[in-house]
Amino acid sequence: MLTLLPEEQMLVAALSLAERNNLVSTAPQSIADVQAFGPFYFGMYCADWAGATANLQAQGMVDLHDDQLSLTAPGAARAGELRVAHPRQIYAYNEFYYRARRSAAHARFCERVYGRDLCQHGMADMGQINALVEELKANRAHSILELGCGNGALAAYFADHTGANVTGVDFAEEGIRWAREFAAQRPGRLTFHTADMTTIDFTAASFDTVILVDAAYFVQGLAAFLRRLLTWLRPAGKLYVFYSAWVGNPEQRDQLQSGSTPFAQALNELNMPFEFIDYSAGEAAHWLLKRQVAEEMKSEFEAEGNAWLQHRRWIEAECHRPYVENGNVTRYLYKVGKY
Repeated sequence: MLTLLPEEQMLVAALSLAERNNLVSTAPQSIADVQAFGPFYFGMYCADWAGATANLQAQGMVDLHDDQLSLTAPGAARAGELRVAHPRQIYAYNEFYYRARRSAAHARFCERVYGRDLCQHGMADMGQINALVEELKANRAHSILELGCGNGALAAYFADHTGANVTGVDFAEEGIRWAREFAAQRPGRLTFHTADMTTIDFTAASFDTVILVDAAYFVQGLAAFLRRLLTWLRPAGKLYVFYSAWVGNPEQRDQLQSGSTPFAQALNELNMPFEFIDYSAGEAAHWLLKRQVAEEMKSEFEAEGNAWLQHRRWIEAECHRPYVENGNVTRYLYKVGKY
């Protein structure tokens, strides 16, 4: 999933940079700017692009004028196809799990922010996770599906604390490679798939429970996604979704309410009844703590060569600071029944 030829990476970078700068896809751009954008998009997976511009010109994918590059119509079309299959988030999350697996500092960061190191990337601390475990009331006869399972540590936690068989799905190959080590330690109780949760399919009535922990934000067309997902539940099965909402426009504050978040709107579109637990009171504190700990541990991350990882954890908190300061953030655990 991560593998692209240098020429293919350059096409994707040129298209993405043009859009970032509000240019049409075929607009001329500085070759140096496109090359500098590559590491931002592909991170540690960025290839050596030496000779890529000349090869793309020979293929009719780009036009070159002095130090300027512009995508041709076929080049822009191919770049669009490649980017659909290789979005930036795939590279970012793979690098995250690759680095986190080798970082003692990140393990301590998770312990301080979440209460235990499960290589968490969302907002669910152990208080919320343990409350969910109680809600599940699962046992060895149950089958659980976790979508967006990351490195599988949380899926293993569910298996250990409920006895259920757990299946995990994530698009990050590095995460699933790590997850399969948890599975090897629990023969027959954990199964993992490297796949996009929006395109993977399962047989109808395969699971008693489906869980998304801060994973629904990646879905375009939530209602259609949920309609398909709900078919995977057995009779009386339940869907549990941790979901935080943020708004920057005060006129959109109604979207912070439990029945009006984008996720709730998708459920309403399907006429699906739901219940919820409100965790909004602790949401602002979570983001403030995450930012504080990331700042306090900066030198520790840098000492092990993981400034990239520290910056990622810090910037996610910093980006949410305006919402937190204005009180424009809420959080819920949605409980959806199949009827």
